[in-house]
Amino acid sequence: MGLVERWAARHPDAVGLVPPQGTPFAWIQLRTGESSLALCRRALEAGLLPAAGETMGSDAGFRLGFDRDVDTVTGGLRRLGPVLLPDGPPGGGGPSGD
Repeated sequence: MGLVERWAARHPDAVGLVPPQGTPFAWIQLRTGESSLALCRRALEAGLLPAAGETMGSDAGFRLGFDRDVDTVTGGLRRLGPVLLPDGPPGGGGPSGD
């Protein structure tokens, strides 16, 4: 879980983390104004499969599973960063993928 917490902390303008309560899933609140379904469609194109909040009654976030080995979770989070802000963070500087 520490990996997901650190990842969310690096993307405070894009996401907020609701820590899991004894499950291998975290709820990620979107702060970008984008629907989770749109974000999850782009994530799918990047080879990722988060669960869009719309499938659970909310368009403000997505469910992220992290019950995999460290390398798999790290790699997935690294690929998810650019998906969150495909045009880069506000103010320039390019997308942050880690």
